[in-house]
Parts: sequence; structure tokens; C-alpha cells
Amino acid sequence: MLAVDALTGEEYLELKSKSKTEDVSEYFASLVSDCVQEGYNKLSIILDNNSTHKMKMQLQLQTHLSNLNIQDKIIV
Repeated sequence: MLAVDALTGEEYLELKSKSKTEDVSEYFASLVSDCVQEGYNKLSIILDNNSTHKMKMQLQLQTHLSNLNIQDKIIV
């Protein structure tokens, strides 16, 4: 997986094909936190239909966002 800024083309992260759900969801939570701190009011994350992007990912991401106290900033 490769995370890229759509405006600048800057690469933020590239995960190995065997990355665990916890690793990916923790990264997304960190990305959301950074965007909130930067003052962004919208962030679109597009995922393919990989099985790690299903319920386990959503639940894990919600947990990370709650721990960062920014769960109200994103719709999962």
C-alpha cells in the first residue's frame, strides 16, 4: 500500500503487502490526527476491497481515533 498526497504527489508511507490491520489502522489514525492539527476539514481515504479493509480495520481505526480523542472528526 502506498499513501500519496493527491495535490503534491508526495509519498507518505508505503506498507509491505503483509502489513497487519493494526499497523495500517494506526497509520490512518496518525494521518487523521495530523490532518486535524493542520486544520483540514476533509480527508478522503480510498481503500481497495482487500479483506483487511473490512470490519476489523474499521473497528481498529475507531479504537485508535477514540484513543486520540478525534473519533468525531471522521466517518468510518
